Order: sequence, then structure tokens, then C-alpha cells
Amino acid sequence: MCNLGQQLHCAVDTPTCVLACSEMLAPPCGRELRKVLECFAREPLAHWECGPEGLPEIRSGYCDAPQAEATRCIERESAR
Repeated sequence: MCNLGQQLHCAVDTPTCVLACSEMLAPPCGRELRKVLECFAREPLAHWECGPEGLPEIRSGYCDAPQAEATRCIERESAR
């Protein structure tokens, strides 16, 4: 994913992107977020764009199911 950011010329550099991704994998929703990243890894460059924070992000309509599962986990954990 971070290498795609270089190809898209996103603002965030690769080391910063890698750090952001690794932080996402921390518990309690690491399993769900790992599924999201695995889905992202299968998507071609044409399904990506630079997001408002300068990180590469998947376009709408791709990897929606694992992203929804991760969002539910994060919301559930935030409510505790």
C-alpha cells in the first residue's frame, strides 16, 4: 500500500506510511485491520488515490466489507 503511495505521488513518504499502517495493527482491532490491509494488498493501482491526509487510500467500492468490519470493531471498542 505504501509503495502505491509513491507511484501515486501522495504527500506522505513511505516510512511515515509504513509507521501509520503498523500502528493500525495494534490490539484490540488488529485482526480486523489486518484483513483490511490484506484486501488492500490485492487491489491494483487503478483502485487507489491519495487521501486528504496524504496517505494512499482505496477508492470507494473496494474492500468495503472488511473495512466495515474494522469500523464496527473500533466503534465497539471506543464505546467501552
